[in-house]
Amino acid sequence: MSGESERWATYVRANAWVWQTPAVHPHTIGDARQWAREQLAYQHVPEEAVIDAVLIVSELLTSVLREAPGEAELTLLVEDDLLTITCADRDTAEIRSGTLDRTSAFGRSLAIVDLMTRACFIRKRTGGGKRVIALLEIAAPES
Repeated sequence: MSGESERWATYVRANAWVWQTPAVHPHTIGDARQWAREQLAYQHVPEEAVIDAVLIVSELLTSVLREAPGEAELTLLVEDDLLTITCADRDTAEIRSGTLDRTSAFGRSLAIVDLMTRACFIRKRTGGGKRVIALLEIAAPES
């Protein structure tokens, strides 16, 4: 499943579905939620996990909109019983640690993601920016 519009593009890279937008706006968050639903349904992910993943996608992109406006890349990777959701941005602010800072607006908004997932962490992105990575446990996809 691949598509393009003025606001976003989708492609497959190394068995992962990738969504890109040149800038995150409130309407692109809705586009990303719908895109995530479609991609995960295509991969036969159980509905309960799809609902959780869509909420996580919304939280991650909302954080980008507030804290690091600009280009964003969202990746969904389903492997066995684990869904890896990665949201990358080009924010140049220094990352103080590889864990969430619950005292910042960014960290508080990601607290729900941390509670819903096996793990949620932040890593520097090659070329600048960061990746927020959330690991969501799911039932094995139906075949």
